[in-house]
Amino acid sequence: MLIDFHSHVYPPEVWKKIVARLEDFYGVKARRDATAESLNTSLENACIEKAVVLPVPTRKEHVQPNNTYYASLPEKFPRLIPFGAIHPECSSEILKSFSALGFKGFKVQPNAWQTRPDDKSLFSFYELAEKLGLIVVFHAGDEEGGVEGKYSRPGYFISILEEFPSLKCIFAHLGGYKRWDEASMLYPYPQAYFDTSYTLGILPPDEFVEIVTTISDKVVFGTDFPFRDHLEEKELIKEYLGEAFLNRLAKNAQKLIT
Repeated sequence: MLIDFHSHVYPPEVWKKIVARLEDFYGVKARRDATAESLNTSLENACIEKAVVLPVPTRKEHVQPNNTYYASLPEKFPRLIPFGAIHPECSSEILKSFSALGFKGFKVQPNAWQTRPDDKSLFSFYELAEKLGLIVVFHAGDEEGGVEGKYSRPGYFISILEEFPSLKCIFAHLGGYKRWDEASMLYPYPQAYFDTSYTLGILPPDEFVEIVTTISDKVVFGTDFPFRDHLEEKELIKEYLGEAFLNRLAKNAQKLIT
C-alpha cells in the first residue's frame, strides 16, 4: 500500500485564500485545488491508496477548528489519514485527545512558528508523542522561493533524536530542502525517516537516486500536494528506480503507520 506521507488540504471556505498567500510568498503555483475532494481524485488517478494530511496552524486559536475539520475527513474520504494540529503555545496535553480523533501524529513547521524544533518549549510534545506512539513530521531545510529555513536547519534536530530515541520522526524533503549535505547527519539515527516531498525535479536525478538508495529502508513517499502531482511523482520514481523501489517505499510507510 503506497502512502503519500506529505499532503496539505484546507477547509472549503478558506483554501483559495491560503493557497494564494502561499503562491505569492514562495513564488510557486499549486498544481491542484487544495481540497479534500481534489486530493482524493489525485490519489485515485495515480492508484495511490492513502495520503497523510498535515495541518500547520500558524496561530494557537486555529488549532481546535483545524482538528475538528481534519478529524471529519476520513468518513467521506477513507483514503485520507489526517494528522492533528498543534502550536507551540498550546499545552502538549492536547496530544492525549488525538487517538479518539483518529490522528496518528502531527507536523512541526519551525519557520511558520518562528521556533526552532529543539526549543525546549516543544520537548513536552515530543515526550508525550513518544509515549503515545505518535509520528512527528518535521519540515526540514530551506523553503521554496529562496526563503531561508532560519529555524529548520538539519542540525537543529540532533538533540531531539538523541533525547527521544523511540520518537517516530519523519524529516520532510529528504531531511533538509536544499541542505541535503547537512541532512546526512540525521541518517544514522534509527528512528529517523525521510520523505521525498518536493525533491523530484529539484535534486538532479543522480543525486536523488544516490540519497534514497543510501537510506532506502528509511524513505517514504511524499508529494507536498497540492504543489505536486501524484501521478507525475510516482512515474518519476518508477523511471529512476523501478517499480520495486515504490514497493520499498510502501513497506517503509506501513512500518511507521501501523
